[in-house]
Amino acid sequence: MTNERYLVATYFCAVALGVLAASGCALLVRRSLAELTRVCMPTRSGRSLRAGVPIGLVLSCLLGLVSVPYINSCSGRPTYQEVVADRSYLTATSHAMVAAALSNLIYALLGFAMLIAVLLAAHARRTRRRT
Repeated sequence: MTNERYLVATYFCAVALGVLAASGCALLVRRSLAELTRVCMPTRSGRSLRAGVPIGLVLSCLLGLVSVPYINSCSGRPTYQEVVADRSYLTATSHAMVAAALSNLIYALLGFAMLIAVLLAAHARRTRRRT
């Protein structure tokens, strides 16, 4: 396999891994999020939140992937030919891309967890006022 094909293959594998990880996380939280929004937010905003969580997770992974540049003039590899010539650099950059995607996924999950905590606190406050 040439280094140019290796570059393309590792890029698409990193994208596939990020999308699969985000989809898996969305599947794991889908049922509990549906139950929470059914109880706390029975309006359209609850349905929007349920639809927005998987989209947000996938987009955060993709943003993490594209945040890692292959051609970086600060690293001493300013041209495409120099980048493609070094397979170890391609491998290290692919690892950095996957790491950035997974860290963005973790940050997105933490953000959604904080949103859920706010929703639960607001729902608890509303139910205490009614009783």
